[in-house]
Amino acid sequence: RHLICNVCRQNFNILPPSRMSMLEELSGIESSQIKTGLLLIATNCHQLPLSSDMPSHWQALFEARRAHWAHSVYLLSSISGAEEPSASDQVIGLNLTRALHKEETSRSS
Repeated sequence: RHLICNVCRQNFNILPPSRMSMLEELSGIESSQIKTGLLLIATNCHQLPLSSDMPSHWQALFEARRAHWAHSVYLLSSISGAEEPSASDQVIGLNLTRALHKEETSRSS
C-alpha cells in the first residue's frame, strides 16, 4: 500500500482501509451477509476504457476476467473457513446465467 501521497509527497497520516471494508463498500454487501444460498446479481459491470498506456494483452486479460461477471447471477453454494493459518477462506458460487456449449455438456455427462 502507498505510504506517501503521489500529489503532495507527504506521508499519509491515516491507516488505509482493510481489504474487507473496501470490498464491502464496493459491493454494497456486508461480510456478515455472505452465506450459502445468497444470490449475487451483477447488473452493471463497468468496462475499462482503452488506454494507450496499457499493453493490449493486459487489456484483453482484464476484459476476459470481467466478462464472466457482466449481467450474471451467481448462487453461493459453499463457504468454508481456512483450514490452515496461511490459507484463505473459500467461497464457491455457481454461475446460473452462463451458456453451456455442446462440448461442455458432453464432457460432464
